[in-house]
Amino acid sequence: MSEVRRDNNANTFKTAASGVKAGAAIGSVAGPVGTAIGSVIGGIGGFIGGLFGGAKRRREAARRLEQARVKGINTNAYNMSSAQSDYLTNDYYNTNGTT
Repeated sequence: MSEVRRDNNANTFKTAASGVKAGAAIGSVAGPVGTAIGSVIGGIGGFIGGLFGGAKRRREAARRLEQARVKGINTNAYNMSSAQSDYLTNDYYNTNGTT
């Protein structure tokens, strides 16, 4: 889960940077001062959004891990069943001949 935490931190900073860019773009309508104020407000908003979005990303990552685990179990069960069928078929033909 430490990898998920690192990804969440990176995503939080990316979201903050996106907020800075959006705020600067919107603030540029009011000139250089508006650009500076917009970038600060956008950065704060993006950072807060990134913090709250991190919980959702953790839930999604946990859900994907669980789905992968279940898929692996199901695939393993199928492969074991197939191997048992092959063993029974080979055992039958080895014992009784090919006819």
